[in-house]
Amino acid sequence: MFEICPFCGKYSDEMFLTEDELVCPGCGGRRPFRKLPIFFLTGASGAGKSSAAQVLFQKQKDYVTVECDILWRDCFNTPEDGYADYRETWLRLAANITQYGKPVVLCGCVTPEQVMTRKRAKYFSGMYFVAVTNDSEEYLRHAKLRGFSEEHTRASLAFNNWLIENGKEHGIEIIDNTNLTSEETAEKVDAFVRRKLKEAGVLT
Repeated sequence: MFEICPFCGKYSDEMFLTEDELVCPGCGGRRPFRKLPIFFLTGASGAGKSSAAQVLFQKQKDYVTVECDILWRDCFNTPEDGYADYRETWLRLAANITQYGKPVVLCGCVTPEQVMTRKRAKYFSGMYFVAVTNDSEEYLRHAKLRGFSEEHTRASLAFNNWLIENGKEHGIEIIDNTNLTSEETAEKVDAFVRRKLKEAGVLT
């Protein structure tokens, strides 16, 4: 929506941003724009992030929680470029949602460098990451219950363990979901989101 200029009618993904305005690079038309924080709820497949997101979706009203898988298509399966088109699509959609005045929490498998380097990262005042993880034994139990293939299990376990071992140095808040219910995990995610929103002055 906001990448189509209401003054000249042209589309551009190169809109200029001031503190609170969007400026068309073609005609120079200006309009108000809200820059809000965006949050990424990440974790390996089956680790429990989607279950926690469902709780947040039902209970929390101060921000919008969205499951990223709803837009997944084979055409987005480009690991060689960090799933660039997929990330840009979600950033564009999330930036549209924030124009209603609500921050967005996107739930899906993602690492910071896959989104922080995208051109539409400029539409947000900050990017924050929180990961749901399990210990290896618990993760393998979840993978077996879900019927994951050996290849999927191996790759997902590697991502789960990477998050545990390296997440903090990449700016990711880690939540060990091993012995938590979905509601308890959601409470921890919510506490993280609210803390960052208060620091940013979005919530009081």
